[in-house]
Amino acid sequence: MTSPRNWASVTTPTCVFVGIADRAEFDRLALPAKDHRQQVSEMVPPRNVLTKALDADGVMVVFQHWIPKDSPDYVAEIEGSQA
Repeated sequence: MTSPRNWASVTTPTCVFVGIADRAEFDRLALPAKDHRQQVSEMVPPRNVLTKALDADGVMVVFQHWIPKDSPDYVAEIEGSQA
């Protein structure tokens, strides 16, 4: 099994997504976090995603940390809400 890796994706000239595989590294970002629950498709297991966003000179950078279902940090249900 390979270990998760960090990644980046420039989706538009003013929007960048950065995936941070290590939770401790993600937590070091001095930005407020949002907790989301997401299932991409029936083929992909449900996962939680934490996000932190930064607007730098008109460019939105969204940092993400994906939490797999088998992680102790995974939240199975969030009371009546979906992200």
